[in-house]
Amino acid sequence: MANLPQILVAAITFSLALGQRPAGTNRPSGSPPRFLLGVVETLDGRPLSGELVSLTNLVNTTASAQGEFAIAVPPRLQPGDPEQISLGDDWLIVDPWEGETFVSPGFVEIIFIRAAHKGDPRILDNPRLMEKILISFMSLMPPAGVSGGELDQLLQAKAQALGFSLEEVKAAIVRWSGNAQTPFQKGLAALYARHYAEASMYLGQTADCSGEELIERYV
Repeated sequence: MANLPQILVAAITFSLALGQRPAGTNRPSGSPPRFLLGVVETLDGRPLSGELVSLTNLVNTTASAQGEFAIAVPPRLQPGDPEQISLGDDWLIVDPWEGETFVSPGFVEIIFIRAAHKGDPRILDNPRLMEKILISFMSLMPPAGVSGGELDQLLQAKAQALGFSLEEVKAAIVRWSGNAQTPFQKGLAALYARHYAEASMYLGQTADCSGEELIERYV
């Protein structure tokens, strides 16, 4: 795994020397291309071969037998712009979470992607991923808050997108909340439970900018 970046850079340099173009290379003359090079693996570390890899629904390519891919970043995407990597409908990218990242300032960006089948129970058993799920869910809530029924509707939509039922995700959040350790985690759990004073207390103890954003938005 440690040598993969060098392999990928060498591969794209070789392909350009041969006149071969990775997906999406067409761009105005004189504009230097930016490349996104990556490796897609499952949670078990197995290369995800032959899977379609898409970048912000603008360009796509197919991962090799080793799970490697190369995409030329479309010129409309500039450094610092948000970009989203996606796979087939059956897959959920868990790292970076839901494939969301930003365009690198360099001309070559190397990314390692971990993916799981939607509905894989290991997603809900992983504390780090559960924290990601809860953060992404809270981002869907309006600042004014919602009723319990509206909360369930939003959570059900999120659960379905991840391949789970509403009951499975709610049970997983309860388990995760019961094991919350850091002030940010406890504040996030309290915010989900709509215990706003408790959420403000815990989130105010964290130096994480996410905590400040949550306080400003909901508390």
